[in-house]
Amino acid sequence: MLEVCLPDKIKQQLDYDNIKIEPTVFLEDKLREEVWDILFSVKLDGLAAYVYMLCTLKRLPTKVTDQLIMRSIVHYKNWYLDLYGGKVPTIMPFIFCLGEDD
Repeated sequence: MLEVCLPDKIKQQLDYDNIKIEPTVFLEDKLREEVWDILFSVKLDGLAAYVYMLCTLKRLPTKVTDQLIMRSIVHYKNWYLDLYGGKVPTIMPFIFCLGEDD
């Protein structure tokens, strides 16, 4: 999935041998019927980074997806700080629509 979504420049810097799905969810329960999220931990050019992906079966309005991404990144930062403290690594958010356009 990352091969399809990520820009070439980023794909070239990823360590594909060490990509791991993190066992965490940042979306609120009421949103999980339409959207689900996946957090991958990766090495990007040798440094710790995360790829955060929102997946949906239908296209959502831009305003909705922007709000989802922003709220989820805030949850991600809080999760990371609670778990590890210190500087929060890079996070690359993506929205992946698995359905067809209307």
